[in-house]
Amino acid sequence: MDASALGRLTQRYPDEQWNRLPADLRNRLNAVAVDHVSRLALNIPTYLNLVSLAVDEMPRNDSPQPGGC
Repeated sequence: MDASALGRLTQRYPDEQWNRLPADLRNRLNAVAVDHVSRLALNIPTYLNLVSLAVDEMPRNDSPQPGGC
């Protein structure tokens, strides 16, 4: 959710439009972005654990790939 929200902020306010915003609005939006980044940083261990669990459940194929890949 937080990564998606950050993506939407960057789409909504590209550089040209961002530069036209009043400073107080830029400061408020920066605070919103920092909040999302902070939550992402806090949740990284959980994300990594979920990915690790999913990868651990995937079947392994250690046979050589055609074409040397």
